[in-house]
Amino acid sequence: NLPGAYALLDHAAGPGLAVKVFDAETGDPLEAVVWLPKIENEMVDRRRSDAVFGRSWRLLNPGEYKIVISRVGYETLVLPKVEVMGEGWTSLNVELRPVVQDS
Repeated sequence: NLPGAYALLDHAAGPGLAVKVFDAETGDPLEAVVWLPKIENEMVDRRRSDAVFGRSWRLLNPGEYKIVISRVGYETLVLPKVEVMGEGWTSLNVELRPVVQDS
């Protein structure tokens, strides 16, 4: 099991994507779906940011990724080109705007 543990430790510092999702009006952290359509499909449960801090961490190879961030009651945000750097964690702060209800 040691080779697997060493591999995990080697990747603990990235490269990858660190996403923080929060409400654009209140600044509160949000639990939201953080989806990478090019590498995930409908057969895999999509990852979520946590409700306490709004954080989602994802180990990724360096390169460009399309990211879709969504939550019920909020406008879905599509980021067509997010560049993940070769070292460390690429930080991405995301504001989701509540959907405006027409009267």
